[in-house]
Amino acid sequence: MKSLKSLLTIGLIFGLFNVNKSNAQAFKMNQNSISVGYGFGTIIGSVLNDIADQTNYHVSYTGPLYFKFENAVSERVGFGINLAYAQYVASYNYNSGIDYTETDTYTTYSILGRINFHFGSSEKFDPYFGFGVGYRNGEFKYSTTDPNGPRDSNYSFPFPFGFETTIGSRLYFSENIGMYVEFGAAKSVLQLGLTAKF
Repeated sequence: MKSLKSLLTIGLIFGLFNVNKSNAQAFKMNQNSISVGYGFGTIIGSVLNDIADQTNYHVSYTGPLYFKFENAVSERVGFGINLAYAQYVASYNYNSGIDYTETDTYTTYSILGRINFHFGSSEKFDPYFGFGVGYRNGEFKYSTTDPNGPRDSNYSFPFPFGFETTIGSRLYFSENIGMYVEFGAAKSVLQLGLTAKF
């Protein structure tokens, strides 16, 4: 985590001190960008990490993983789509005469339309804030290997509405390739990943 914070700090300082005063900007009309990232700081992940300290518990999770596409419809506004996926698994091994395992799995994904407002004037540093709305699915699954236990069960959220709002920036290391970072209310508090524009 310390190395992640150091990378973010260096990237932000790089962006702030490399502001280009010419007309060249990192965000331009009709430009497309794609980003692939990973999320850090989730409520479910924090709870599972606490559970993992208990005997016979095994915890694992994937993501949140992010994929983003954005098209610049003006010099300051972009529309796009954000895809996100995460899965959390907690299993407990019982050793009381009959060995068996109970497993709880939570899987979630979202497909959101997104609007970003860009406010930078640098060739390398592209700060923005935005929000997205759309479809979100979340499903809990319970399973057990206990022959005398309850049957496996599933539960899905009845309201498949998704929403997110974040502030972030893209920092370009070359003309078209860089990294992105976002903070805010999404599947994680922090996102970090690679970005490309074309």
